[in-house]
Amino acid sequence: MSGSLGLTIARDRVVAVLVRRTARGPRVSGRLERPLAAGPAEGAWPELLEALRGFLETFGGATEVSVALHRSLGHARTITVPRLPRAELRGLVTRHARRYFLSATDQSLADAILERSGRRGTPVRALATCAEAVVVEAILGTVREAGLRCVAVTPASCALAEAVRSLVPASRRAPVVIAVHSDGWEEGIAVRGRTILAVEPWTDSGDGDLAVSAARLAESAFGPASERGPLSVVPLLGARRELAEAVLSGGGFCLLRVPAGMDALDAAALAAFGATQSAADTPQLIPDRAWQETARAERLRAVLLAVVAAVALTAAGGAHIWGLRRELAAVVEERRAQAETVGIALEIRREMEAVRSRLEAVRRAQAGVSRWSRVLVSVAQTLPDSAFLVSFAADSTGVRLNGVAPAAASVAGALSRSSLLRDVTLVSAFRSPGAEDVERFALTLAVQQGPPGAAPAPPKVGQ
Repeated sequence: MSGSLGLTIARDRVVAVLVRRTARGPRVSGRLERPLAAGPAEGAWPELLEALRGFLETFGGATEVSVALHRSLGHARTITVPRLPRAELRGLVTRHARRYFLSATDQSLADAILERSGRRGTPVRALATCAEAVVVEAILGTVREAGLRCVAVTPASCALAEAVRSLVPASRRAPVVIAVHSDGWEEGIAVRGRTILAVEPWTDSGDGDLAVSAARLAESAFGPASERGPLSVVPLLGARRELAEAVLSGGGFCLLRVPAGMDALDAAALAAFGATQSAADTPQLIPDRAWQETARAERLRAVLLAVVAAVALTAAGGAHIWGLRRELAAVVEERRAQAETVGIALEIRREMEAVRSRLEAVRRAQAGVSRWSRVLVSVAQTLPDSAFLVSFAADSTGVRLNGVAPAAASVAGALSRSSLLRDVTLVSAFRSPGAEDVERFALTLAVQQGPPGAAPAPPKVGQ
């Protein structure tokens, strides 16, 4: 997992921490320190470059660097200036750096951040920072040569305030004094919210003067104790932790502590951590040329990313279209292979529909047939070939047949054998003069109501 490298650079040493982003917020993964025997020369800092490479070899995974300049290299203080846009205010403080900082030279870099309070047109308080341009240029060149990207260069006092704001939630609401009392660093920083109200260097005095220095700084920054209420102090005490904390507790201060796991870090390591947490309103000591180069690199990177994204999107679209065409060709080939089978199935379906239509026509025809059709069919099937019907009459009582045959009795007997006809009665039979070889007959019969297999009734001969 990649992280951000935080550095606190002094003239005689550099302290590095690796900061990783986690679900619970930023965490310091380790602390390293390297001595610096010689300072920068001609825009380069060989010892710092060697130290950076050693840090990268130990930590690994870092791609960017944030730098906090120790008090020996970078300075911060509050000043009163006209309310101006930040670019103009930066130029004003840079031109008059000697007025605000005793150690400033004509080649100094400066920046300033206005407080949020104050009316337009009236002087307001601002946090100003200053550092030697040769030092900053050497740091930027060294970071670039190490293959890293520098995202922040700020005084350690500002970085330390950012670290406390990030690690101690109570300091984001109440006025707080950050008391730095460790080896080589004696300083008090008064903070309210995101505004640094005062940065006061302290002399290397005894531990008993710590409470006095903190109370004096609080009174100048926040007002008298009767007006501001209890004073919260974040002690960064180094090796003299126990004694100095006892002094502050005796002075009636409310102590705010760095959370467990981070309280083992000294002020320099905490400042390096705070440099990685620098926000947009943190003063930066980076030359305008470096900002322009960074902005140009970011724009170039954005253009390259856009080009890569466009190429990737075009390639993905082309691959998608190629895949769709392959699928379409496969579907067309499959449909062509199934066309003959589908044609046969459609022909069978048409034939089945025609048969179904004919069957429906037969059903309708059968439904409209008279109930006497069965009787006529049965009579036609059982009537002897030598007999002929002359007339057929039917009503609710039965059927009357008139016809001629060689023997009327044989006609009655044949009809009696039909499974559909019953009660066959020979009503009359006679031979006409001149036609003695045939008889005219008259029969009555009824339609069988019982099951078709019932025995036929014997014929009846009328008198």
